[in-house]
Amino acid sequence: MDKNVLIAFVVSTLVIIGYYFIFSPQNKNIQVAEQELKVQTETKQTKEFPTVAEKKLNAETFSPKTPSKTIKINSDLYQAKISTAGGSLESFILLNYDFSSKPRINVIKTIWNTILGRQIIKQEYDPNRKINMFYNPWQKELSAWNFSLQPQQTLFFETNQKTINLQKEQPLLLKTTSPEGLLIEKTISLDPKTYLVKIDINVFNPSEESINIQPSLVLGAGAEPNESHYQARPNRAVVYRSNKLKIYDGGDVAKNNKFIDFDWAGIMDNYFIQVIKKREGWVATLSTEKSIFNRKEVLVPFLELKAEKNTLLPNERWQNSFEIFIGPKKKEQMDLFSKNLEQSLDITLDFLGQPMLIVLRWFYKFVPNWGVAIILLTILVRLILFPLTYKGMKSMRRLSLLTPKIQALRKKHEGNKEKINKEMMEVYKKHKVNPMGGCLPLILQIPIFIALYSALIPAIELRHSPFIFWITDLSKSDFVYVLPVLMGFSMYLQQKLTPTSATMDPTQQKILKWLPVMMTFFFLNFPSSLVLYWLTSNIISIAQQKVINKVSVEEPQAVAAAKSPTHAQQVQMLKKQMKTNKKNKKRK
Repeated sequence: MDKNVLIAFVVSTLVIIGYYFIFSPQNKNIQVAEQELKVQTETKQTKEFPTVAEKKLNAETFSPKTPSKTIKINSDLYQAKISTAGGSLESFILLNYDFSSKPRINVIKTIWNTILGRQIIKQEYDPNRKINMFYNPWQKELSAWNFSLQPQQTLFFETNQKTINLQKEQPLLLKTTSPEGLLIEKTISLDPKTYLVKIDINVFNPSEESINIQPSLVLGAGAEPNESHYQARPNRAVVYRSNKLKIYDGGDVAKNNKFIDFDWAGIMDNYFIQVIKKREGWVATLSTEKSIFNRKEVLVPFLELKAEKNTLLPNERWQNSFEIFIGPKKKEQMDLFSKNLEQSLDITLDFLGQPMLIVLRWFYKFVPNWGVAIILLTILVRLILFPLTYKGMKSMRRLSLLTPKIQALRKKHEGNKEKINKEMMEVYKKHKVNPMGGCLPLILQIPIFIALYSALIPAIELRHSPFIFWITDLSKSDFVYVLPVLMGFSMYLQQKLTPTSATMDPTQQKILKWLPVMMTFFFLNFPSSLVLYWLTSNIISIAQQKVINKVSVEEPQAVAAAKSPTHAQQVQMLKKQMKTNKKNKKRK
């Protein structure tokens, strides 16, 4: 392999991996806050049963007796609380998803932070705390699912329902009268087996006068931020339109704050998402709110849907329905909302990443361990690449046999790199050896790794999923660094078994010598799932290389010619043979 090609390849690989390693959108946020904002959630269940309210809208005026009250909704998947203030969301607890896994003490990080004098922050851990899809640390009235007919308005609804224990899809009916005298019904329908929500709005003008309205529905700022997972980041806005996904963090909102034409829009983090489908005549509007993330002040997007201004004539009715998904980025659940919602995983090189994720899920059906499924996926990928790998390894062996000739060229034209490179290329061409042949399998591994990396990072299946022994969360790094060290050692063994290229000079040898160390460093904080993939891939490469090293390969013409006797050598051998024959005759 050409020296410049090798250096470019190694540097590019380290830059790509380093980018993913250090990438963190919150680096844009500068100010350090004095304290973190906390959202207190309540997960206590009750056993009260609902009373179904009537659904007909009439001219009766509904006046709230109290400012607001809370309706509790229980199911096997979630527990929700709806406030009569705006018919808005107070909490939406996902019962199957812990807020964080048990924290582990990273000895090396602790020692390093102590040496540097950095503050060691102890991670709070509550084994009973679950993910809350609602986030409103500002105590704003305009919280999630709030519906109003005028800007900055909060309507106070009434209902005779207190607690709903969902056994099947069941609506929560809320009624009120606006200050202008409009009769409003808001019906929230939830399904106990999915994360789908439907909100129906019915507005009636019983007066003899026309009334101007500008309806709006708030989606909010998404789930409560979780700082414990790998590459944690503040919530971001997501908009899907024209078969393309667009993602906006707080800093992007000022430039992109209104979306008229879209399929769905919402707020998401790595693993959870809340989105709403487009309604004709409605505009998705993004604003920002200051929040705290990783002890820094950040901007988070806040999404609201607004309709065009409308005049409601006497005895006229205005109706609209909204479809919402609020829950984990789990394929089978997201598909119920929209087949393209899975694009919110934002997989780089998704033409590679998506199929690998599908195969990974398929393997898990047979081996209910995600770590084992990753190993099986790695084996499958290496089997698919084996024909190229085999040709590449054979090419490296044939290339290594030209080492004496290449070294002779270097000695002959020492100091003249241009002459050396020119004659080397002539040697390759003459003896039909491809200097890039051994690099191709390794180069192919890079896009595959990047695609798999971006597919596994948002894969909620790996979140808090154990593998073996101390690895209890494949989405987090190995806190004792066993996997990264084994991975680095496997790279070292792989190098030892790989034939030395004829083109290798001291500079290249130094780069390759230190590559396992550099890769080990980069992989220290990578999720265990990614390190496991690379380690398994290296072990397979070592096994393949050992087998190929035992297989004979066709020698280049230069080597074969070097082993064939010259004319002078043939004459000398003939004379020797004749002398031997004469001696044998004399003895007889």
